[in-house]
Amino acid sequence: MAAGEVFHTQVLPTMKTRTRQLTTAPGTPRWAVVTFVAATACLWSSNIAAAPFTQDQVNSGRDDYLTSCASCHGKELSGTTAPALTGKAFRASWSKHTTAELYTFVQNMMPVSQEGRLADDDYINIVAFILSKNGAKAGSEALTATTSARIGEITSGASAK
Repeated sequence: MAAGEVFHTQVLPTMKTRTRQLTTAPGTPRWAVVTFVAATACLWSSNIAAAPFTQDQVNSGRDDYLTSCASCHGKELSGTTAPALTGKAFRASWSKHTTAELYTFVQNMMPVSQEGRLADDDYINIVAFILSKNGAKAGSEALTATTSARIGEITSGASAK
């Protein structure tokens, strides 16, 4: 690839294709540039580990959340009369904590004035749903009350749709 040559790359599946003009040192072999670009794209796309919950838990958690949490935290987890459960505010509060700590907090504190009234599986599924809405990717392991994954390592910080 020569200096000044235009190339296209899709860095992540969720990002649009970007066009950039490549500026390299004279004599840089094309294979070196292509290898660097490919390696960088792989690192960017794999820096978030699969989370310890399943897609079934997310789906159940969505229903449980809408029934038990949305009236205060909002249908889109953006907060109404209670704090938002996605984005910067969530990551600032929870990125250094574990999934077990989040589960314990939710189970012991929610719903307000009715703490602990939901089944354990409902709380677990709600936590899976909250994590998925913060960019965590469902995996093959089921979330449990004792699963201890650091939230900042499994969430991307971007609110998932």
